[in-house]
Amino acid sequence: MHQYTLNLKEFFLKYPRDSIKLGKILKTEGSTYKKKGAIKLVHSLQNQIGILSGGCHEAFINESILKLDHGEVFEVDTSSDADLYFGSQTGCQGKVLIEVQNLLGTPNWEDFANKHLQTWLNPKIVTIGYGVDTHILSRLFQTLKWPVEFWDFRSNHLQEDTNVSRLVLEKDLATLNMKPQNDALAVLLMSHNYHYDLCGLEFATRNNAKFIGVLGPPSRKSKLISELRQKTDLTINENIIFGPVGIAKLGYDEEAIALSITSQLKKEFFH
Repeated sequence: MHQYTLNLKEFFLKYPRDSIKLGKILKTEGSTYKKKGAIKLVHSLQNQIGILSGGCHEAFINESILKLDHGEVFEVDTSSDADLYFGSQTGCQGKVLIEVQNLLGTPNWEDFANKHLQTWLNPKIVTIGYGVDTHILSRLFQTLKWPVEFWDFRSNHLQEDTNVSRLVLEKDLATLNMKPQNDALAVLLMSHNYHYDLCGLEFATRNNAKFIGVLGPPSRKSKLISELRQKTDLTINENIIFGPVGIAKLGYDEEAIALSITSQLKKEFFH
């Protein structure tokens, strides 16, 4: 579960259902900060979570949600420069139609999440390798509260954070079995050791990973796939193997690589 959803759940559980109202975007036109399906919860003008505009119209949105009854809708229009309150100088040039709902018929978090939240298929992330270039990635994953483990065959690489790192020898890696939550497994091959990454690719393939990221140029990905085909009779789905892993052109230092990998995982697993 990603950070925003965790905060939303805490807010939902904190207040009685009859004291919370929900605002949900039904329709947008033009340029808008959020799109159809985005939500926010409002308890009072001082207690609310989520934003439906870029922030500059949020006070008006909160007031409208608290004032209106269940099922009523209101519009935030920033499409006209002449608009007295919401001209393009203070926001995007677009329109947002928002519905107000009460939560009296939503007794528990699971019902609420199934009805109102977009789906984040939360993968179990296994990173093959725990060198210095993965430490920033580790901290970023932990900040996002993503379930992650870092595996390495070099014990001296595991001293950075023993909470997420695990010693896995090359001879054991390929045959390990894992049953991740939601059957979603993402594997990142980042050990800088060809044979260890090859075993990691075999592990990922045997365990039906939904996402496999390979650090390095496309030729390295191709070589790993080719050798695994020669070594085993496994069916390899090249459509879920990304090499080089990460969103392109975000930079080449450790921070940029970590951000690009995280962004790609978010893109692949968020629906």
